Amino acid sequence: MIICIIGYVVLLFLVLQKQKRKIFVWCEEKTGRQILLILFCANTIALGLFWLDRQEKDSGEIERNVYGGGSRRETYEITIGQTLKEKEVTIDVEEQRYTSQETKKIFKRVMEKMDEVILGENKSLDRVEKDLNLLTEWKDYPVQIQWELDHYEVINVQGEIQTEKTKAEGTLVELTGKLTYGGEEALYVTNAMVYPESKSKEEKLLSDVLQLVEEKEKTTKTKNTKETTKTTTASKNESTAQTAENQTTEAKQEQSCEFLISCKTVLSNKSALQSNYQVPSGGKIYEKKMEFEEGDTVMDVLKRTGVDIDVSKGYVAGIDGLYEFDCGKNSGWMYRVNGKFPNYMAGKCKLHDGDKVEWLYTCVRGDL
Repeated sequence: MIICIIGYVVLLFLVLQKQKRKIFVWCEEKTGRQILLILFCANTIALGLFWLDRQEKDSGEIERNVYGGGSRRETYEITIGQTLKEKEVTIDVEEQRYTSQETKKIFKRVMEKMDEVILGENKSLDRVEKDLNLLTEWKDYPVQIQWELDHYEVINVQGEIQTEKTKAEGTLVELTGKLTYGGEEALYVTNAMVYPESKSKEEKLLSDVLQLVEEKEKTTKTKNTKETTKTTTASKNESTAQTAENQTTEAKQEQSCEFLISCKTVLSNKSALQSNYQVPSGGKIYEKKMEFEEGDTVMDVLKRTGVDIDVSKGYVAGIDGLYEFDCGKNSGWMYRVNGKFPNYMAGKCKLHDGDKVEWLYTCVRGDL
């Protein structure tokens, strides 16, 4: 500010002294006029910037860091009372936060990408032979994730497969990720078929040889000589494979099951309903005896009911226009067969003749 004032004083002095020949002639010259113009413009710009800076400081507003930028500590001088006594004050400025609506949209985006992200080096969740990538933070958003599994002996919360306890035929593991941000929560649930890490033919043969040697060692401990074991690679039983192939070509027998889709729990929780969904009478959306073929799953029959469904990667998000989270953060669709809730996706639950299948909407856990 002082520099600006000095600049204007110099300009004024030159103008007032232009009667003097030397100053006047210099000002009339092209170079002199350019210098004066530059001085004037520079002073004007500097004064404008100073004014804007003062406006920002006097506005009383403190700018926050953008989302994910973290908090910061700022120190300000404030003037107190008529005595104009100045005092330093330190303030912790939190980063800008998402609104509740924005958070729900973020959760939705994260869950849409989750199946692909957690795969790690695996090609599909239908066959997991390598460690999963169960991340606890999301790279693009400030979302925290906590994992719960129903078979910790097969895979831990870091996504590491416990090979020695994994069955050769595979184990179906339910993965539940709890997404949190700013007091908001959402659940991501999926299933993975976990197998022991696959081995090459050489590795498998070596493992079999070592196992046979170990067994032979146990049975010959009382003898004074140690027998050697010759091993050869075993071929697959072709007759068994042929029998299995023949079975797949046989005609499938038609069977039937009782099929129900209900959202009656919404009737007692209408105050929590956040959508314009019209609950049908008694909460019953669909009820009928359905025929199916051998090998059909609960998902196959659901798709044949004709009721609108929203399925993403095997997970049922909505039925008949009623979606998860429409009636609270714990609301959503669940299915049970013969009174029991399977711990895997409907697309993997095969039906049997006479089964009773129920798709039920829950608003609060345990209200079914």
